[in-house]
Amino acid sequence: MLEEWIRGGKQSTGLSWFQSKKGKTVLVIVVSVGLLAILWPVGQITPPPAAPVSVAVETGQGGKSQQIGAQLEHILSQIDGAGTVQVDVMLASEGSREYAHNTREEKRDTSEQQTPGLSKRVVEQSTSLDLAVSAGSPLLVEEKTPEVLGVLVVAAGASNVAVKEQLSSATATLLNIPLHRVMVVAGKGGR
Repeated sequence: MLEEWIRGGKQSTGLSWFQSKKGKTVLVIVVSVGLLAILWPVGQITPPPAAPVSVAVETGQGGKSQQIGAQLEHILSQIDGAGTVQVDVMLASEGSREYAHNTREEKRDTSEQQTPGLSKRVVEQSTSLDLAVSAGSPLLVEEKTPEVLGVLVVAAGASNVAVKEQLSSATATLLNIPLHRVMVVAGKGGR
């Protein structure tokens, strides 16, 4: 039907300008440009590279501190002459983990001419952050260990100066902290 109309087949009543070959060509061009204007993207969509996002690790009250203390107790009780060992670790923070994420920013700018001298401009912006995932798990960029403020070690054998020095050195070495942040005292049952 369209093909017949373009070739000038059946003559119908109506405007003679649309019946001419020139009118039909102009009409097809106008419709094509209109469809192209509707489908053409207005704004630029440029996804930036993945960047890390920081997330603090929250584990219940004293969770990390107790976990580190239990590990230290187990290791320090192996020192010859230490006897029963109890450890209390004071942390400044629980540590943090940084995960990779993708940021997508989209901006659309639309201008419309409604009547002569009156125009309308609409600017739409949206930003979305998506956690980068690999094999079903978020991509971990960096994990920071908890910051240790101080350690108290109570050991039955700490009344012996040599054992006390070994306990202090071992604790400072294991936690990578200076010796002045480690306090070793003798507990019950010491010699």
